[in-house]
Amino acid sequence: MSILNTRDTYGRVAQCLHWLTAALILTLLALGLWMEDLPRETAAEVDRVVFYYGLHKVIGIATLAVVLVRIGWAIANPHPGLLNAGRRLEAFAASAIHWVLYGAILLMPVSGWLYHASHAGSAPILWPPGLDLGQGLPLVPKSHELSRFFGELHAALAWVIIAAIVLHVGGALKHAVIDRDETLRRMLPFARPPQAEPPAAQPRRLPPLAAAGLLFVVILAFAGWSASSTAPQDAGGAQLAAADGTAADGNAADGAPAGNWIVDPQASSLSILVQLMGSSVGGAFGSWEADIRFDPDDLPGSRVVVTIDTASLTLGDVSEQATGPAYLDSAGHPTARFEATTFRRLAEGRYEAVGDLTLRGVTAPVTLPFDLAIDGDTARMNGRTRLDRLTFAVGAEAMPDDDTLGFPVDIVVEVTATRRP
Repeated sequence: MSILNTRDTYGRVAQCLHWLTAALILTLLALGLWMEDLPRETAAEVDRVVFYYGLHKVIGIATLAVVLVRIGWAIANPHPGLLNAGRRLEAFAASAIHWVLYGAILLMPVSGWLYHASHAGSAPILWPPGLDLGQGLPLVPKSHELSRFFGELHAALAWVIIAAIVLHVGGALKHAVIDRDETLRRMLPFARPPQAEPPAAQPRRLPPLAAAGLLFVVILAFAGWSASSTAPQDAGGAQLAAADGTAADGNAADGAPAGNWIVDPQASSLSILVQLMGSSVGGAFGSWEADIRFDPDDLPGSRVVVTIDTASLTLGDVSEQATGPAYLDSAGHPTARFEATTFRRLAEGRYEAVGDLTLRGVTAPVTLPFDLAIDGDTARMNGRTRLDRLTFAVGAEAMPDDDTLGFPVDIVVEVTATRRP
């Protein structure tokens, strides 16, 4: 048999690419559905989850490469003619489903890669030795909203592929069992030559356009649903109780007078960085409040209270476990609180806040160095400190060592605020 397509059958290259793509897609679908339900409480279980997520990602990128080669080969080599070309509606539907499958298989790994690149904390891609292309993508920022969109689009495309595969397989079986023609046989390696002379290759311009239009409508509809189902959030996913950083009733979190600075939620974030299996994984709290009373000329009178919704933490593929009872225990301890009452000037524009952090019912002293720039009525603050998770009994029983989950946890704070009138 020729390696090229003929009017009688598909060539060896097309057959190999077809079945390789099918094997990769079925592997990805099965792996994706299976690993969603994996337990993630102990160190060994988290190791396994991170490994399979990383494996899923590298297989997805390999699938993207195979699909691109297959599309290029399909363009360069005309398909054998349709055996049901006389039944126009059936032929059109079969070809359209074929191209929908092509498009969804192409878009699914792309959306998955974009999700990974835009997510601040995700299991690393397990690149093979000698082929490390990094974990990010050019021009793709870290964004909770962006990663959420691509993640949900990735999941939606999986169901499009499943539906298209069911229709595609059903059509192939119809040709084999009911029509008893050579449609399925000519894609099978080592099949006997066709018994009837097939028609010449038919042009397929309309079905690809129809399939592209259908996929475009699906993506637009999904984008509209995704946007409408999302509450207003900041660029890092922060969904604050009040735009001015106070509690919902308009008072400061502890009943004290409101501070003299109003936090801009769109330009502020509260993030963490942990070491998971030797790789840095970032996360962010989506809901927190800050009552800030700060004056560089009156440091003794300055005070800051930050209240954090621990259940709002997103930490890549282990977000649910991170807020579970073995770690942050959001059900038993829904909020964490940092109160700083002592401030020191370290240098021009450089300060440190000294206070207490209460997390999981444990209170411990924390020092937060930060840079502060005040321009008129706008202040920009950037701070970073490091905690030991065992101080607050986070994962003390599930992960008592730092082989899988490191002891140090970096806290990164970025705040933009305006002076209260």
